[in-house]
Amino acid sequence: MKKLYLALPLVFAFSACGDDNDSGNANANDGNSDISSYNDIDFVKSQKTEFDDGITLGDALESWVSCKDTYWEEQDTDIDARAVRFTCELKISDYMSALKRLLPEDQANAEHLDISSRAQAFTFLIEPDGNLRFGIANGYITWADGLSSENFRVTEQYMAKVFANEHLFDANELTADSAAEAYEELESERHVAEIHNRLFGGD
Repeated sequence: MKKLYLALPLVFAFSACGDDNDSGNANANDGNSDISSYNDIDFVKSQKTEFDDGITLGDALESWVSCKDTYWEEQDTDIDARAVRFTCELKISDYMSALKRLLPEDQANAEHLDISSRAQAFTFLIEPDGNLRFGIANGYITWADGLSSENFRVTEQYMAKVFANEHLFDANELTADSAAEAYEELESERHVAEIHNRLFGGD
């Protein structure tokens, strides 16, 4: 397992499936939520959130329309908590094609738009007392030449899209203005990745 280095995690409201918990957080050591009865991944999947208490976290993430593939993994951390990460391999081909159509030809052929894959990951932390917390959200870009980048974003905006089952990158929502903004954002991402690669060798 990869070791995960975490900043202080954001508090996120969870409730155990079928369990009332006054604290607003799922507790792995209370009643039917006994974490010893199944693994950490299953425990995280079974939780419900304030976004929609009619669907479990696992069902919402695994059916998210943005994903072409998904996987879960347990991770080591440098803090006193166990971690579970969910990763979504994002659908981006239609979005990138639409983006390029909205840009001038010289921009549409720019190297920083030659993306082979994007992924979005969410980390969930199980604390020693059994409470479940929402950790960091990581975004990943890999370009066709193998260069890659990682960023850290605000978590709540992603979870809202997950539970609303909305695309993270929706080709139908692109306009000339938003395409220009996306172009600049990807140009900046690529620039930072190139600097990081020169300084640290791309590891």
